[in-house]
Amino acid sequence: MGKSQETFSKKEKEKKRLKKRQEKLARREERKA
Repeated sequence: MGKSQETFSKKEKEKKRLKKRQEKLARREERKA
């Protein structure tokens, strides 16, 4: 159980990081437009 919990939190962190990066890119695109 502990192992699956670890991988789960890792995936969540990865998701959050991707979301942040996408938001950053979107803002840059908006500035360009």
